[in-house]
Amino acid sequence: MSKSIPLIHKAAAITQIEALKPYIKDIWPIVHYSKLPIYLDSTSAQFIPFRAFSRLLQAAFEQLPHQAFIAFIQRGATSYSKQIAHNSKQNNKVNSLARLADLLPIERVYSKHSTLSKHNSEFSLAFTLEDIEPFSAI
Repeated sequence: MSKSIPLIHKAAAITQIEALKPYIKDIWPIVHYSKLPIYLDSTSAQFIPFRAFSRLLQAAFEQLPHQAFIAFIQRGATSYSKQIAHNSKQNNKVNSLARLADLLPIERVYSKHSTLSKHNSEFSLAFTLEDIEPFSAI
């Protein structure tokens, strides 16, 4: 049986940390608790353990009021999606959905577009996440 460690692109963590700064004055305790690598900006590593990223989100959830937490998540997600879109435009060979699947622990992305009538259309997007098993050692 093989075990794998789910990874996420370090830019997701950097973006979420930046989004947290307006809500929490000293973010160092949260970053330390989450066990994120300290030098995310300067390391050549592109990916970090997803568990560390999820611990960052959990710590923020525990410290922020619910509305602030939702705003924090939305701010980070919006910023990160803009980064992905910008990077995809620079690299015309890769579309945004494929790029998103490369940067998040997503196993598969499926999109469907259908025209219901002359004025109505429907677009659906489904993500199949990688099976993330709890693990105690990284």
